[in-house]
Amino acid sequence: MILASLLASSKYIIVNKDLIQILGLNEAVILGELCSEYSYWANTQQLEDNEYFYSTRENIQKNTGINAHFQRIAMKNLEEKGIITTKKKGIPCKTYYKIDEVKVIEYLKKAQLFPENSDVHEMNDKTSTEETTSKKQEEQQDIDKVDTNNNNINNKKNNNEQHTHEESTKKQFAEKVFMEQKEYDDLLKEFGIDLTKQLIEQLNLYKMAKGKSYDNDYAAILRWVTTRMREIEKEQQSYNNFKNKQKSNKNQYSNYEQRKYSPEFLNSLMCNLNFEDKNTEVNENEKYI
Repeated sequence: MILASLLASSKYIIVNKDLIQILGLNEAVILGELCSEYSYWANTQQLEDNEYFYSTRENIQKNTGINAHFQRIAMKNLEEKGIITTKKKGIPCKTYYKIDEVKVIEYLKKAQLFPENSDVHEMNDKTSTEETTSKKQEEQQDIDKVDTNNNNINNKKNNNEQHTHEESTKKQFAEKVFMEQKEYDDLLKEFGIDLTKQLIEQLNLYKMAKGKSYDNDYAAILRWVTTRMREIEKEQQSYNNFKNKQKSNKNQYSNYEQRKYSPEFLNSLMCNLNFEDKNTEVNENEKYI
């Protein structure tokens, strides 16, 4: 049904502005909702005879916001225009709707949405063909997606197999530390056996505590050593700068020229020092002793 592609969607209702002018706002909105519900029942192959489908006032109000009172008015107008027909059946009684596509297209022609010479069946056939083509394209996209996923899985599997092969050539030097024999020998030549053991032990403890993993434990150890050596050099430079500053300050005061005083001046200075409390009274006779 061509109306399903023009006036319906599972996520929203399409309301044509020209149909609003011709039919009225509530009528155009309800027609769009009915087209949407028609599409659902058609896609699930649950249409009744002559393409009738079931709906309720409650469901229409939920999806459109139009209450039962205004629904009755809009439905009556749509029925009078021959756009929809309704029938009731079942126990309890249910209302079934049918959209007259020919009538709707007549109103759409008035709104200049269709050419005057357009044929409903031709347009339905065209829509069906387009839907079939679209479906085939979607299926091909799904196939391509599956092929891509399979290729990714195979590539990942190959990478894992290659990684496993590389792991098999390495020896275990601690619970979490693996290296090739040549890499271990290079560490021995560079750092000696004691420091090499310490480095391996530290890396092993770090990996166990943090849950870390490295592609190359040998390279990780070298990075650690390089980083630590730079830190030591920085610390040593800071210490040297501090010592040089201290030495400079010491030299500044050691170069100070000591003043020289005569013995007479020093003797006079010592004789005139007063260590007595200012509040202590001094006997007049003691002043001259």
